[in-house]
Parts: sequence; structure tokens; C-alpha cells
Amino acid sequence: MIVEHLDFEECIRKYDTPDTLFFLDPPYLGAEHYYKNDFTIEDHKRLLNLLPTIKGKFILTTYRNELYENAPRNFYCLTVSNVKYSAASKKKKDRVEECIYTNFEPATSVFK
Repeated sequence: MIVEHLDFEECIRKYDTPDTLFFLDPPYLGAEHYYKNDFTIEDHKRLLNLLPTIKGKFILTTYRNELYENAPRNFYCLTVSNVKYSAASKKKKDRVEECIYTNFEPATSVFK
């Protein structure tokens, strides 16, 4: 495993090979203000434009949202409903719908 402190686009381009698996957990759309570093809507769009071009595989986690759902791409999406969200929430009972996107067909039993 390698941990880098680079812009995501630079990091992905640096390590992208057919044998690479990227796990991507960007600040969730609409919750960016809870994070130390800025990640803008433009960063989300850059990520969505980059992912269809990579040679490697990726797993990306985010909440269900229109930007990711309407992006032109061929991603697989596994939806996980009723996820308890408490990292940045003052209400410890908030529940959300999480989406796990990949550019490969996941074995759903992996996610159970």
C-alpha cells in the first residue's frame, strides 16, 4: 500500500496501471465543509471526468446524489440503504443512502 499527499488527479495518473485498484472516498457532495481540506463541486466533476479514462480499477464511495447519478459514464453502483451517518452529524441517528461505484462488476456478496 502507498499513501500519497497529492491532488487526486496527479496521484491517479502517477499510479494508474491495469493492475491498480484505487479506493476513492472523496468528501461527500454537500458535506465538504466538514472536512479540513477544500473539495469543491469542480473537484467532484474533475474526478467524474477522470475515472472513465483510467486503466486500473476503482471503488468510490459517496452518498446518492444527482451529480454522480447523472454523470455520463459506465459505472456499476451498489446502493446501501439506511447507513447510519455520524462522522460529521450532530444528530447521531441520521441515516443516508450510500452508493458504492466501481468500474468493474462487483460480486455483491463482497459488500454484504
